[in-house]
Amino acid sequence: MKKIIKRGILIVIVLVLVGLFFYLNSLDLLTVEKIQTFINSFGFYGPLLFMLIYIVISLTGFSSAALTATAGLIFDLKTAMTIVVISATISAYIAFLIARYFSKYVNIRNKNIQNIINQIETKSEKNGFLGIAILRLMFLPYIYLSYAAGLVKKLAARDFVLATFFTNIFGSFFFIYLGFSLTKSIPFFIGAVILLILFLQTPKIIKKLNKDKKMNNQYDIAVIGAGSAGLTVAIGAAGIGAKVVLVEKEKIGGDCTHYGCVPSKSLIRFSKEIKNAKKHSKNVEFTLNQILKNVEKTVSEIYSHETPEKIKEKGIDVLIGDCNFISRNKIKVNKKLLYAKKIVIATGSRARIPEIEGLNSINYLTNKNIFTPRNFKSIVVIGGGPIGCELGQAFFNLGIKTTIIHLNNHILNKENLEASKLLQKTFQKENIELFLNSKTTKIEEKDGSKIIQVEDEQKNITKLKSDEVLISTGRLANVEKLDLDKIGIKYDSRGIFINDFCQTNIKNIYAVGDIARGLQFTHFANHQAKIAITNIIFRLPFKYEKRVIPRVTYTQPEIASVGLDFLENSKEVVEGKVLILKKYFDEIDRAITDNSKEGFFKIFVDRKGYILGACLVGNNVGELIGEISLAMKNKIKITNLADTIHPYPTYSYGLRNCADQFRSHNFTANKKKWIKKIFNLKGK
Repeated sequence: MKKIIKRGILIVIVLVLVGLFFYLNSLDLLTVEKIQTFINSFGFYGPLLFMLIYIVISLTGFSSAALTATAGLIFDLKTAMTIVVISATISAYIAFLIARYFSKYVNIRNKNIQNIINQIETKSEKNGFLGIAILRLMFLPYIYLSYAAGLVKKLAARDFVLATFFTNIFGSFFFIYLGFSLTKSIPFFIGAVILLILFLQTPKIIKKLNKDKKMNNQYDIAVIGAGSAGLTVAIGAAGIGAKVVLVEKEKIGGDCTHYGCVPSKSLIRFSKEIKNAKKHSKNVEFTLNQILKNVEKTVSEIYSHETPEKIKEKGIDVLIGDCNFISRNKIKVNKKLLYAKKIVIATGSRARIPEIEGLNSINYLTNKNIFTPRNFKSIVVIGGGPIGCELGQAFFNLGIKTTIIHLNNHILNKENLEASKLLQKTFQKENIELFLNSKTTKIEEKDGSKIIQVEDEQKNITKLKSDEVLISTGRLANVEKLDLDKIGIKYDSRGIFINDFCQTNIKNIYAVGDIARGLQFTHFANHQAKIAITNIIFRLPFKYEKRVIPRVTYTQPEIASVGLDFLENSKEVVEGKVLILKKYFDEIDRAITDNSKEGFFKIFVDRKGYILGACLVGNNVGELIGEISLAMKNKIKITNLADTIHPYPTYSYGLRNCADQFRSHNFTANKKKWIKKIFNLKGK
């Protein structure tokens, strides 16, 4: 409606000016002859004066269309074309140079200017001359386009000037011809108006051609990254009916499938089998290379369900290659532009490499290459977190001499203290060498072996010799090469900042998974992806979970945790605000029958019986933590868990026994006294 009103006003103004001209002309007050006589009075400088006026008025931002038509009115066609084309090109070039000179001082806040800049960058990506020519013919504000072009550093001044010059020849003619027609008959003028109207349809024709070209690259959702989070968004959204493109720079499945969850759990399984086989036979023959090849087979089997071809069968377009942002709705993949209403960033994370002298001079391992088939006899693991502990123990079970170096005074320092100490005791019993409160200061390679220099808290130096070194000192978000700064997305080394709805500070762009500065678990990434789909498609204000996020470390024994953690001497426990319900495995019948008596259940509850958190340690406890998580999420009291029938003998039955303790805690001596009195009980 606003556009129609603006066009209507413009038409009225033009008609009024044309009518005024004819009226003044009829009164002999303003005639072409008088205007020409005035200009000719300056002699040779007349056209130059007109050019100067044209350039100054253009630079101020006022429309020069009227001046262009006036040139046709005053001068002959050839002279008018020469004056206007040169003047318009000079004014555009001056604006271009001014903007380029001040570009480093300019902070663009005007959305219209930023939009023009984005269009210039997009159109000029492959060919600067053609890009500017197209934008000129789309009638973007003439001088603003010139200023904006100066702010685009990749645009060559030569391309800008040539494109402006040639489009000025084409565009100026119709306005000059309109002015020229005023000196002729009415039919001549009407013909010129018709020609101008036809010329003014040029933007529509260009947009129509561009729209037809863009249709195949226009999506409801573009997903950058095809790991757990990215796949969940893409498959979920496509299943609902959205047009989705999935972009991945390496392999579909991401770290989880190829370098994380899948290969590590496969290696752990093989290591357990080998360990158990060794208990019953001394002649267990295998090589590490064979085991790692079997791990590769497992990865390949799972990947066979996630190949680009399989994903395409679900109605998703898949592109493999690097991706970067062009604007808030545009990304570029392999020099191909894609347009999307919503964009989801799910590029994940990678191993954080610490600064250690000599590290870059050796071939060290991370989760990305640790599973490549090879043979080695010893490994030093730098970092005693979940990854370091899982893989360290797995390789030890395969007969590899294993050493773990950790900065803290106990491994898994983010877990419950009793749990981490129990695992630490297990490692020491198994002869996994631990250097705690220690840091790696230097690494070098000699005679095919790595020499690792370790310094403890007393500054004592120990030198270790090993075939391989594994780095497991945390993760870094993959924010590079996306050109996030270009569109103003806020991020730091931990990842992209998001709100409770998984949105970045740019509302049509979302971030999920490891990239989003949260907990780096596959299942959490999957959860965030579902929240993003709900908010994007159904526009429901669903928030992602921050309280009930279970985690499992797949060592022997396993450690599974969720929610808050409390020590026995915590203030809340001492004051009685929090109760710790505990059951050790040597009291659980199933654990006794399995001869798996190392472990315990700890459940933290408030006085009303609501579960605040839990830490489970022992055989397959990762399969039990879901029950606790379900109760916490749905605010089910511990008494409901205790009253639910569990099969016997199972570990879950032991979990129920642990829940039974809540009533015992609340059953004080005073309560017992009253019950005995009321029900006439004779016991002690």
